[in-house]
Amino acid sequence: MPELSGTQPPIVLVGSDGLAARLVEDLGRLEDVATGRSSRTTRSSGPDALSTGWVTVVVEDDDGPFVAHMRRAGARILVGSGRDKAVLEAAGVGSAAALVLLYDEDAANLHAALSGRELSGTIRLVIRMSDEKLAARVEALFRPNCSVLSSSLIAAPSFVDAALGDGQQLIDVGGRTLNAGPPDTVAGPPLVVLARPDRSEPEGTELLPGRDVPDAELVLGAPAVEVVPPNRRRLSMRWPDGVTQWASGRLRWALAGLSALLVAGTVVLHRGLGLGWLDAFYSMVSTLTTGAPDGAEEAGTAVTLFTAGSMLAGVVLIALITAFAVDDLLGSRLSGALGPSVGTMSGHVVVCGLGTIGLQMVEQLRTSGVPVVGIDTSPDASVAGVARRLGVPIVRGDASDEHTLLAARVGRARSVIAATDDDTANVAVALAVWALDQDLRIVIRLFDQDLSDRITGALPQAVSLSVSAAAAPVFLAAMLGREVKAAIGHGRRVLLVAEVPVGAGSRADGEPLSELEVGGRVRVFAHERDVGRSRPGRNSSGRTRVLTWSPQPDTEIGAGDTVLLVATRSGLAEVLLRTGAVTQSPVREPEEPEPVGREPRNGAPAGRRFGPVPGRLAGRWRSGRVSTATRWSQLSVVRAILGRQEARNDDRRAGDAAEAPDERPRGAR
Repeated sequence: MPELSGTQPPIVLVGSDGLAARLVEDLGRLEDVATGRSSRTTRSSGPDALSTGWVTVVVEDDDGPFVAHMRRAGARILVGSGRDKAVLEAAGVGSAAALVLLYDEDAANLHAALSGRELSGTIRLVIRMSDEKLAARVEALFRPNCSVLSSSLIAAPSFVDAALGDGQQLIDVGGRTLNAGPPDTVAGPPLVVLARPDRSEPEGTELLPGRDVPDAELVLGAPAVEVVPPNRRRLSMRWPDGVTQWASGRLRWALAGLSALLVAGTVVLHRGLGLGWLDAFYSMVSTLTTGAPDGAEEAGTAVTLFTAGSMLAGVVLIALITAFAVDDLLGSRLSGALGPSVGTMSGHVVVCGLGTIGLQMVEQLRTSGVPVVGIDTSPDASVAGVARRLGVPIVRGDASDEHTLLAARVGRARSVIAATDDDTANVAVALAVWALDQDLRIVIRLFDQDLSDRITGALPQAVSLSVSAAAAPVFLAAMLGREVKAAIGHGRRVLLVAEVPVGAGSRADGEPLSELEVGGRVRVFAHERDVGRSRPGRNSSGRTRVLTWSPQPDTEIGAGDTVLLVATRSGLAEVLLRTGAVTQSPVREPEEPEPVGREPRNGAPAGRRFGPVPGRLAGRWRSGRVSTATRWSQLSVVRAILGRQEARNDDRRAGDAAEAPDERPRGAR
């Protein structure tokens, strides 16, 4: 297996945020494992830095907050736009092994991906996108060498878990649903002990200890499902769907009470006054709306008292029904325009900062049935639309202001999440919440490790997490062609659940599973292999894929096997190298020339195709003839569309600036 060195095919990153900085650190850690060097938290341009020219980062602003950090880590910094084909060519995309696109805008990442694929048809693409539908289509467009990931989707479960405080996270791996949580949330013996208390460790916790640990605090295993007994189930009434669409629960119960009183009164008047059923019904309606029927005073004490009580109950019920109906009609309209109201909510989670990661947390909390209140300084239309769809009230204002927090009913909340993209703002929110309630759980999004340690030391109820720290290992594995199934947050640290295939000729080929396991860094919990497999070159028919849970440590692994494991960030880097994840840059195979006079495949001229396009998507490029004197391809069509859209946006912004030069840009906060 080739080692990482100065001749290793380069890797190009486009972006300058915290995730890019984490990836540069992890790539340096990966190189340390390959070369045997010692890694430091703060790397310099000395012998511990990245190999010269191996990692290039394209940034649009050389003064960005993380640019100096990446330069100290040994990355080569190139100033320019990642959408510019010339800039990507100067960055070495033509010979690079992977291109990682980390812009905040999905369209910008798509534009850069198209430019990169025109330079290299076989380069591996790792793209960050927040739109789920667009991500699936982009991944299909660039397959097979493409992974589209969402950093917010990766990191949100850790924040939600910390906010709820139940320590549980469901993970789908190996065809099963496993639970990462306390020992009492797992059925039977756990597959892996994830953490145990240890005061000798810096954070008071030892990660991935031995298999048989009596004092485990976090394990991975089959979930223990709690079945609610019938006597504990909440009383509910099934209503027709047509009623539930226009009437709230309180209005339906008030109508049910009025109907029950009307039926009971009809029976009483029929027997007490000797009236017919129709006359008794009419008299009861008159009693509830106007007054007592004739002869009620002479029918006896019981009938008289019932009639008087019915008159009072009718006045109250009719008033309540009128109030509830008016409130439902007007409230639904106001909720559609302004969003739902906080009201008397309690036991909810307050999410401060409704950006991409904040909205992802809100969606996951609402999916779990947890009430949520959002706080944002100036939520845009898309945020308001998501909030209305999920039934989440939004408080507009500064989350570090006491009045804003009180409007969100922080005093009755279950926890608060400070999820803005500014460390200083998140610390300010945490301190404001702590000043109101020192016992309230606070989850803080922080990038700075040192600041995180000091804040959590000063605020015992605070938990500090980092989006980039949780997402970076998943992006790193995607760069190397491997898949991380989940990231399990435990305090500030992250454990990764991964399915790692074993490459032919790798160091792990032919070794026992025990060689992959490293105490405190890697634990294997399942092994998948072909039963009765033959040696390479022989007939492979008749193979059966078998997955073994909790395999024996002396089980031999071979090429084509898949190992399911839990690892730390450094442990996963070591496993990826040992199983053959780091390979040389793929060699572009010559394409079969198109016969002269034949219509090109997928509607594109010969020599410009970057790879096979699925038929469902290929049809979109054949919607009409393109009248142009230059050669075109799928990539150039999409680039032209994006270029025209950007030009229109620039013209619109220029017109807005000319009409109102003193106004702030739209959407600025």
